[in-house]
Amino acid sequence: MLSDVLGDPLDVIGSGSTAADPTTFQDALDVLSGRGLLGVAEGAVEHLRRGARGEIEETPSGGEAFWKRVRHVVIGNNALAVRSAHETLESLGFEVVEAQSGVTGEASEVGRRLARRVLGLGDDRRRAMVWGGETTVCVGGASGLGGRSQELALGGAGEIAGRDGVGLIAFGTDGIDGPTDAAGGAGDGRTAALVGQGGRHLDEAMANHDSHRALGRASALIRTGASGTNVNDLMIGLAGLSKE
Repeated sequence: MLSDVLGDPLDVIGSGSTAADPTTFQDALDVLSGRGLLGVAEGAVEHLRRGARGEIEETPSGGEAFWKRVRHVVIGNNALAVRSAHETLESLGFEVVEAQSGVTGEASEVGRRLARRVLGLGDDRRRAMVWGGETTVCVGGASGLGGRSQELALGGAGEIAGRDGVGLIAFGTDGIDGPTDAAGGAGDGRTAALVGQGGRHLDEAMANHDSHRALGRASALIRTGASGTNVNDLMIGLAGLSKE
Protein backbone atom coordinates (compact mmCIF):
# COMPACT_ATOMS: atom_id res chain seq x y z
CA MET A 1 0.00 0.00 0.00
CA LEU A 2 1.08 3.58 -0.68
CA SER A 3 0.04 6.02 2.02
CA ASP A 4 -1.02 9.61 1.41
CA VAL A 5 -2.35 9.94 4.98
CA LEU A 6 -0.10 10.87 7.88
CA GLY A 7 0.20 8.00 10.33
CA ASP A 8 -0.70 5.42 7.66
CA PRO A 9 -4.13 4.34 9.01
CA LEU A 10 -4.96 1.26 6.92
CA ASP A 11 -8.72 1.78 6.91
CA VAL A 12 -8.26 5.26 5.43
CA ILE A 13 -5.46 4.79 2.90
CA GLY A 14 -6.97 1.55 1.65
CA SER A 15 -10.50 2.98 1.53
CA GLY A 16 -11.77 -0.25 3.11
CA SER A 17 -10.92 -2.42 0.11
CA THR A 18 -8.44 -4.73 1.86
CA ALA A 19 -8.45 -3.39 5.42
CA ALA A 20 -10.93 -3.58 8.26
CA ASP A 21 -13.48 -0.77 8.53
CA PRO A 22 -14.24 0.20 12.13
CA THR A 23 -16.93 2.71 11.10
CA THR A 24 -20.65 1.97 10.88
CA PHE A 25 -23.73 3.09 8.99
CA GLN A 26 -24.70 5.09 12.05
CA ASP A 27 -21.33 6.85 12.07
CA ALA A 28 -21.99 8.01 8.51
CA LEU A 29 -25.45 9.24 9.44
CA ASP A 30 -24.03 11.14 12.40
CA VAL A 31 -21.55 12.92 10.12
CA LEU A 32 -24.29 13.95 7.70
CA SER A 33 -26.52 15.06 10.56
CA GLY A 34 -23.74 17.14 12.10
CA ARG A 35 -23.20 18.91 8.77
CA GLY A 36 -26.91 19.44 8.14
CA LEU A 37 -26.78 17.24 5.02
CA LEU A 38 -29.41 14.57 5.69
CA GLY A 39 -31.70 16.08 3.08
CA VAL A 40 -29.17 16.39 0.27
CA ALA A 41 -29.14 12.87 -1.20
CA GLU A 42 -32.25 11.02 -0.13
CA GLY A 43 -31.33 7.71 -1.78
CA ALA A 44 -27.93 7.56 -0.09
CA VAL A 45 -29.36 8.57 3.27
CA GLU A 46 -32.08 5.90 3.06
CA HIS A 47 -29.39 3.30 2.27
CA LEU A 48 -27.49 4.34 5.39
CA ARG A 49 -30.64 4.24 7.49
CA ARG A 50 -31.39 0.71 6.29
CA GLY A 51 -27.90 -0.29 7.34
CA ALA A 52 -28.31 1.34 10.74
CA ARG A 53 -31.51 -0.67 11.20
CA GLY A 54 -29.62 -3.88 10.46
CA GLU A 55 -31.21 -4.49 7.08
CA ILE A 56 -27.81 -4.29 5.34
CA GLU A 57 -24.73 -6.00 6.72
CA GLU A 58 -21.95 -3.78 8.05
CA THR A 59 -18.54 -3.90 6.35
CA PRO A 60 -15.94 -6.20 8.00
CA SER A 61 -14.77 -4.50 11.17
CA GLY A 62 -11.62 -6.49 12.01
CA GLY A 63 -12.94 -9.22 14.27
CA GLU A 64 -13.63 -11.70 11.50
CA ALA A 65 -11.49 -14.84 11.30
CA PHE A 66 -10.35 -14.27 7.72
CA TRP A 67 -8.29 -11.21 8.75
CA LYS A 68 -5.74 -13.62 10.19
CA ARG A 69 -4.84 -14.47 6.59
CA VAL A 70 -4.39 -10.84 5.55
CA ARG A 71 -1.09 -8.99 5.76
CA HIS A 72 -0.55 -5.34 4.85
CA VAL A 73 2.77 -3.79 3.87
CA VAL A 74 3.17 -0.02 3.47
CA ILE A 75 5.77 0.33 0.72
CA GLY A 76 5.75 4.13 0.50
CA ASN A 77 4.77 6.99 2.79
CA ASN A 78 5.83 10.45 3.89
CA ALA A 79 8.47 9.13 6.27
CA LEU A 80 10.14 7.30 3.37
CA ALA A 81 10.06 10.49 1.27
CA VAL A 82 11.72 12.42 4.10
CA ARG A 83 14.39 9.73 4.43
CA SER A 84 15.07 9.80 0.69
CA ALA A 85 15.36 13.61 0.70
CA HIS A 86 17.70 13.35 3.69
CA GLU A 87 19.97 10.93 1.83
CA THR A 88 19.93 13.03 -1.35
CA LEU A 89 20.87 16.21 0.52
CA GLU A 90 23.75 14.43 2.23
CA SER A 91 24.97 13.21 -1.17
CA LEU A 92 24.98 16.86 -2.27
CA GLY A 93 27.20 17.87 0.65
CA PHE A 94 24.61 19.15 3.13
CA GLU A 95 24.61 18.29 6.81
CA VAL A 96 21.01 17.45 7.62
CA VAL A 97 20.46 18.72 11.15
CA GLU A 98 16.79 17.76 11.38
CA ALA A 99 14.45 15.42 9.53
CA GLN A 100 10.89 14.81 10.63
CA SER A 101 7.55 13.70 9.25
CA GLY A 102 4.03 14.51 10.42
CA VAL A 103 4.28 18.30 10.13
CA THR A 104 0.89 20.02 10.05
CA GLY A 105 -0.49 23.52 10.57
CA GLU A 106 -1.34 26.65 8.61
CA ALA A 107 0.96 26.63 5.57
CA SER A 108 2.14 30.24 5.80
CA GLU A 109 3.06 29.91 9.48
CA VAL A 110 4.85 26.60 8.92
CA GLY A 111 6.84 28.31 6.18
CA ARG A 112 7.77 31.17 8.49
CA ARG A 113 8.72 28.73 11.23
CA LEU A 114 10.93 26.73 8.88
CA ALA A 115 12.57 29.93 7.64
CA ARG A 116 13.31 31.10 11.19
CA ARG A 117 14.87 27.74 12.02
CA VAL A 118 17.03 27.91 8.90
CA LEU A 119 18.20 31.42 9.79
CA GLY A 120 19.47 29.99 13.07
CA LEU A 121 21.67 27.39 11.38
CA GLY A 122 24.46 29.83 10.59
CA ASP A 123 26.35 30.19 7.33
CA ASP A 124 29.68 28.54 8.10
CA ARG A 125 28.77 25.33 6.23
CA ARG A 126 25.99 23.79 4.19
CA ARG A 127 23.18 22.61 6.42
CA ALA A 128 19.62 21.50 5.75
CA MET A 129 16.35 20.68 7.45
CA VAL A 130 13.81 18.28 5.96
CA TRP A 131 10.19 18.31 7.05
CA GLY A 132 7.40 16.18 5.68
CA GLY A 133 3.69 16.40 6.25
CA GLU A 134 0.53 18.07 5.11
CA THR A 135 -0.29 21.68 5.91
CA THR A 136 -3.55 23.54 5.39
CA VAL A 137 -4.67 26.91 4.04
CA CYS A 138 -7.69 28.62 5.60
CA VAL A 139 -8.85 30.46 2.49
CA GLY A 140 -11.91 32.24 3.86
CA GLY A 141 -13.25 34.69 1.32
CA ALA A 142 -9.96 35.12 -0.57
CA SER A 143 -9.97 34.74 -4.34
CA GLY A 144 -6.30 34.06 -5.05
CA LEU A 145 -4.74 31.07 -6.80
CA GLY A 146 -2.27 28.76 -5.13
CA GLY A 147 -1.71 25.67 -3.03
CA ARG A 148 -0.42 24.83 0.41
CA SER A 149 3.18 24.19 -0.71
CA GLN A 150 3.31 27.43 -2.70
CA GLU A 151 1.87 29.38 0.21
CA LEU A 152 4.39 27.78 2.57
CA ALA A 153 7.26 28.80 0.30
CA LEU A 154 5.95 32.34 -0.06
CA GLY A 155 5.48 32.71 3.69
CA GLY A 156 9.03 31.51 4.28
CA ALA A 157 10.37 33.87 1.61
CA GLY A 158 8.88 36.81 3.46
CA GLU A 159 10.67 35.75 6.62
CA ILE A 160 14.12 35.57 4.97
CA ALA A 161 13.73 38.62 2.71
CA GLY A 162 17.08 40.34 2.17
CA ARG A 163 19.12 37.55 3.76
CA ASP A 164 21.93 35.85 1.86
CA GLY A 165 22.81 32.18 1.83
CA VAL A 166 19.47 30.72 2.90
CA GLY A 167 16.48 29.34 1.04
CA LEU A 168 13.63 26.88 1.17
CA ILE A 169 11.48 24.77 -1.11
CA ALA A 170 8.14 23.06 -0.61
CA PHE A 171 6.31 20.73 -2.97
CA GLY A 172 3.68 18.04 -3.18
CA THR A 173 5.04 14.61 -4.02
CA ASP A 174 2.20 14.10 -6.49
CA GLY A 175 3.44 17.06 -8.53
CA ILE A 176 0.15 18.92 -8.11
CA ASP A 177 -0.25 21.69 -5.54
CA GLY A 178 -3.76 23.04 -5.32
CA PRO A 179 -5.68 23.79 -8.53
CA THR A 180 -2.48 24.83 -10.34
CA ASP A 181 0.12 23.45 -12.73
CA ALA A 182 2.86 23.67 -10.09
CA ALA A 183 4.11 21.12 -7.58
CA GLY A 184 5.18 23.86 -5.17
CA GLY A 185 7.54 26.78 -4.85
CA ALA A 186 10.90 28.05 -3.69
CA GLY A 187 12.06 31.11 -1.84
CA ASP A 188 15.29 32.87 -0.87
CA GLY A 189 16.39 36.30 0.24
CA ARG A 190 15.61 37.82 -3.17
CA THR A 191 12.13 36.39 -3.68
CA ALA A 192 10.17 39.11 -1.88
CA ALA A 193 11.77 41.82 -4.03
CA LEU A 194 11.21 39.82 -7.21
CA VAL A 195 7.52 39.44 -6.38
CA GLY A 196 7.37 43.22 -6.65
CA GLN A 197 7.25 46.60 -4.91
CA GLY A 198 9.92 45.79 -2.37
CA GLY A 199 7.93 43.03 -0.71
CA ARG A 200 4.60 44.87 -0.52
CA HIS A 201 3.13 42.66 -3.20
CA LEU A 202 4.23 39.58 -1.27
CA ASP A 203 2.17 40.69 1.73
CA GLU A 204 -0.80 41.37 -0.53
CA ALA A 205 -0.45 37.94 -2.14
CA MET A 206 -0.33 36.27 1.26
CA ALA A 207 -3.45 38.11 2.40
CA ASN A 208 -5.30 37.01 -0.75
CA HIS A 209 -3.78 33.50 -0.79
CA ASP A 210 -2.42 34.27 -4.26
CA SER A 211 0.89 32.44 -3.98
CA HIS A 212 0.84 31.00 -7.50
CA ARG A 213 0.87 34.34 -9.30
CA ALA A 214 3.31 35.86 -6.79
CA LEU A 215 5.87 33.07 -7.13
CA GLY A 216 5.35 33.11 -10.88
CA ARG A 217 6.50 36.74 -10.99
CA ALA A 218 9.63 35.70 -9.11
CA SER A 219 10.23 32.66 -11.37
CA ALA A 220 10.06 30.59 -8.20
CA LEU A 221 7.45 27.98 -9.08
CA ILE A 222 8.41 24.30 -9.08
CA ARG A 223 6.88 22.44 -12.00
CA THR A 224 7.46 18.70 -12.30
CA GLY A 225 4.25 17.41 -13.81
CA ALA A 226 2.14 14.75 -12.14
CA SER A 227 4.25 12.04 -10.51
CA GLY A 228 1.52 9.43 -10.52
CA THR A 229 1.61 8.86 -6.77
CA ASN A 230 1.21 10.81 -3.56
CA VAL A 231 2.93 10.58 -0.18
CA ASN A 232 2.08 14.09 1.08
CA ASP A 233 4.47 17.07 0.97
CA LEU A 234 8.15 17.84 1.52
CA MET A 235 9.50 21.11 2.95
CA ILE A 236 13.24 21.70 2.84
CA GLY A 237 15.23 24.56 4.35
CA LEU A 238 18.82 25.24 3.26
CA ALA A 239 21.59 27.28 4.85
CA GLY A 240 25.19 28.03 3.84
CA LEU A 241 24.30 28.43 0.18
CA SER A 242 26.71 31.35 -0.16
CA LYS A 243 29.57 28.93 0.55
CA GLU A 244 29.09 27.12 -2.77
